[in-house]
Amino acid sequence: MNILRKLIVGFKDALDSGVVLAVFSRLNVVDKDGDKTLPGFLGKQTVAMLPAHDWRHVCIGKGKTHESGNEGVAELKMNLEIPSAKDWHSAIKFDLANPPAIQEWSYGFTINPGGSANGDGKEYMRVLQPISEGGPGCRIHEVSPVLVGAGMDTMTLAAKGVKFCDELEAVLGATDNLVNRARSLAELRAKEGRGLSTVSTERLGSIRDRLKAAVDVLGAIPTDDEASKAWRVELVRYLRQQSGL
Repeated sequence: MNILRKLIVGFKDALDSGVVLAVFSRLNVVDKDGDKTLPGFLGKQTVAMLPAHDWRHVCIGKGKTHESGNEGVAELKMNLEIPSAKDWHSAIKFDLANPPAIQEWSYGFTINPGGSANGDGKEYMRVLQPISEGGPGCRIHEVSPVLVGAGMDTMTLAAKGVKFCDELEAVLGATDNLVNRARSLAELRAKEGRGLSTVSTERLGSIRDRLKAAVDVLGAIPTDDEASKAWRVELVRYLRQQSGL
């Protein structure tokens, strides 16, 4: 428990006010427009943040994008002095705090020469790829929160001020209570000459294994910027997956 608490505190400190972490694209899958995006197409870029692809609107923030596994991830700093940015930030936090979260994300881009090719015509119509020189296949102009995006399974990972960290603390508190109750029950059953039921033993074993996996997967927090980015993404994703324990 102490290790997980330290990781959560570290994550809370890592995000500044107004920072949003989001998956805006999926790699190696066919999206709703019939495009298949290959690793390297997005690369690392500095981008603007707009509301729902409204290019006439003042930018509500800016940030950087990078690829993490099969995901395009944006770490965006919102300008909360702009009223509309404050509204969007509040809406994104509300969405996360009231699951299931439904906020989707998308991005506006221009394809670089050599950054696309014809698809197979059956599963997908176009392949989005890095250029031959190895650079990104597109110029990402902006990343936007949208009602429905072309990408598959886009999502908000975290937003400063959201109740997600509070939920994690609640999960940890519930786990502490469960451990104490399990210990007391095991001691009582031992005095009675009985053990825990098979179902209870299996469920406790599953919780033990998942908590152990958390420690194994997260390990020590890396110190360099690039590794830290990947760590934050993996930390949020893992803890969100495990928060249903």
